[in-house]
Amino acid sequence: MVGAAPAAAEVSSAGRGERVVVRSDELSQDIRSAVYVVNRYWARHWSQFFPGWYDPPTVVGSYNGNSARRPVCAGQPLYSYNASYCMQQHFIAWDINLVSFSALKGRACGSSPCMGCTDQAASSAA
Repeated sequence: MVGAAPAAAEVSSAGRGERVVVRSDELSQDIRSAVYVVNRYWARHWSQFFPGWYDPPTVVGSYNGNSARRPVCAGQPLYSYNASYCMQQHFIAWDINLVSFSALKGRACGSSPCMGCTDQAASSAA
């Protein structure tokens, strides 16, 4: 099961003082879509790169990278602001803070290059 997104995630934009609330239904849909697309891609293309067949990893889902209670891979807690595949235990997980910040940055790129987006990225995202 995919980790549940918080009811709303409030994230700031790289010290600029902006605050954006990312709705949980939007975030949950984005996460479900990403898992679906990745699994579909590898199911179709696995044999082009590797022998055997594609075995989808367990989806641990989201965790709070600021918490000491992060998922552990091979005895090591997963990193903050990261998405990870744990080869030893065959699972994927991601820090919800990374996902929330990415949603914020994506919104900013669609409306303004002030978040560090290039003019090209900002215009193509609109």
